[in-house]
Amino acid sequence: MNNDERSGSISIDAALAALLKGTGLLRKDATEPVFDAWNETAGPDLANHCLPLRFTRGELMIEVRSAALLHELENFRTPELLRALQASTDGSKVTRLIFKAQS
Repeated sequence: MNNDERSGSISIDAALAALLKGTGLLRKDATEPVFDAWNETAGPDLANHCLPLRFTRGELMIEVRSAALLHELENFRTPELLRALQASTDGSKVTRLIFKAQS
């Protein structure tokens, strides 16, 4: 047992996930296959620093944890990632990737 477990504290990620699940905002719906496809397309290294937030009207919004990575994704990797995502989702109609800085 580590100090966090003894003190009863949890990570912000775990707390947010629990909150979203409890409010029903974190539910399995039509966006889940796109979110799963993003995580597979991005690969574990990139997926650990990005969080798909929503998928509406063909646009997948992804929160990025660092400004440097945001810059890289927006300016250099978007076309490559979009093509790979479109190929892996079999017509889910992902037409645009929107990256935003973590707030």
